[in-house]
Amino acid sequence: VELRTVSPGDNRSAAVFVDPAALREALKTRAAALQLDNDHDEAVRDWSRALESARESGAAPEEQQDLQRSLMQAQQNKRVWDERRDHMATLELPANLQQLAPEKQCSWIKKQHRKLARKWHPDKYRGNSDRGARKMREVQEAKDVLYERFRC
Repeated sequence: VELRTVSPGDNRSAAVFVDPAALREALKTRAAALQLDNDHDEAVRDWSRALESARESGAAPEEQQDLQRSLMQAQQNKRVWDERRDHMATLELPANLQQLAPEKQCSWIKKQHRKLARKWHPDKYRGNSDRGARKMREVQEAKDVLYERFRC
């Protein structure tokens, strides 16, 4: 049971009953979408909450095992993402970038950084501002790493 205030000026509270199975399904769906968006921290949090909900509500052991496997896979994906992030894919650079002249490489990186910075800047992005800020950090990190790698 979750208690929420009805309105900011009203002191009455309303009880909200959430079906644990529906909550788990929502968390599983969101966790899968977050993994596709490379937001592994939030995906791991959602898988953990879904597993906790399954244990508290006494869900079937098979469902709990499936959630445990999904959580472990999300944690593995997070480790891989942290260790071996593909910065060229983050900046949407062409696969043959390394075959270009050094000046062209740097201009491509700069161009793609500008394009994606405009797209993901938290003040300009129309969606979730946390997502925009995270994507902007990823784009900035990719630019910095690639500038160093290609000596721009």
